[in-house]
Amino acid sequence: MKSKRKMQKKILMLSLSLVIFLLSVSMVSATLGDYPAPFVSNGTADVTIIYGADAESIYVDAASIFSSDLATHLATQAGTKLGSVAMSDTQAESLMPTTNLIIIGGPNVNRVAAKLIGAEYPANASVLGYGENEALLELYQSPYDNAKTALLVAGWTGRDTKSVIDKIIYTYNREALEGESRKVFITCKPEWECIIGVCQPSGVKIKTCKEILTKCGMNQTQEEIPCTSEECSGCLYSKSCIPFGNRLKINDTSSYCDISRNIESQKETGEECQNNYECRSNMCTGEECIGLSFIQQIFNWFKAIFGLS
Repeated sequence: MKSKRKMQKKILMLSLSLVIFLLSVSMVSATLGDYPAPFVSNGTADVTIIYGADAESIYVDAASIFSSDLATHLATQAGTKLGSVAMSDTQAESLMPTTNLIIIGGPNVNRVAAKLIGAEYPANASVLGYGENEALLELYQSPYDNAKTALLVAGWTGRDTKSVIDKIIYTYNREALEGESRKVFITCKPEWECIIGVCQPSGVKIKTCKEILTKCGMNQTQEEIPCTSEECSGCLYSKSCIPFGNRLKINDTSSYCDISRNIESQKETGEECQNNYECRSNMCTGEECIGLSFIQQIFNWFKAIFGLS
């Protein structure tokens, strides 16, 4: 008898959970692919754009991008202008707008975003399931009116947040959002250049990595790698350890130890380079090997200017 009641209680709890789930899904009927609806639809604007009062200016810029885009849609649909629809999170908490919402920034920079997920402000952005060089677009019920939709636009940084806007406002990107209520995007893929130093007496060598072109704004990283004094921190050749950047002759071929730990042939004039030792002339300028004749021309030019014999 007890086991039967226990089973009935379990079924009841499962049924209630299913009902709550179905109700929450039905409340947010819009999808990301419906944009600009429900914020602008059939010539009517129903939207408040909220940015963090304490956030960097790039979040305000992001709010302006949405405002301008929705104004364009409204003008196309009805020929009317969009009024001032942006406000800070502190204003929103006071006014509690009953419109659809576009919330700029995650719970770490926006109080309404924190309220949206039931977290205390400021909350760690990672609770939303995105990380470095990523951003999120997700639809929720508005925390002020369950009948309204809230679009959360949040990235790991302000740059990530601003970058992800393109994924929804441009039609060719929006097609991939049809039927989606949540999507995490990679906003930037950093390319790294790493150099490993020599093995130190302490038994570690330092691996230093920096971002090439700094397009993602990543900080330089350093990592300690265990090593032994017998370990070669360069290129192995004929049972000898050649340090990085050292030049040597191999079968009458001018060569050098590359940071890839390989012995490479030195490059000819006009070839691409990063360091002087990569070039046969031992001169790398503007990422290109230059010949000795070019250096001689410069020297002759200076001699002519200053009247040197």
